[in-house]
Amino acid sequence: MGNRRPRHETASSPKGASRPTWGSAADQGVRPTTDFLTLSVNGAPVTVPAGASVSAAIALAGVTLYRRSVNGEPRAPLCGMGICFECSVTIDGRAHCRSCQVVCQPGMEVRTDA
Repeated sequence: MGNRRPRHETASSPKGASRPTWGSAADQGVRPTTDFLTLSVNGAPVTVPAGASVSAAIALAGVTLYRRSVNGEPRAPLCGMGICFECSVTIDGRAHCRSCQVVCQPGMEVRTDA
């Protein structure tokens, strides 16, 4: 146990060396997206950044009710990773799509049960 190094040290770093600083996202070549696309949510056009999920587009459209349970209770996203199915919507005529798992495409038509 005496030979173990603290987690922040590596074999090549001297004892007590500080962790590296990585700088900002811009310093690492990460740039904000300038690409946007437009799709339809319940008939209204919504513009979102390229790569956004359908769930994000629905939220940007101001829709808070995605579907209703079999008992008629309002439902909306819960887990955000495709397990709960609470974010199910109809996309381009295909029912029961998990909106948190689908990336927006230009001209896509999304319908909630709102």
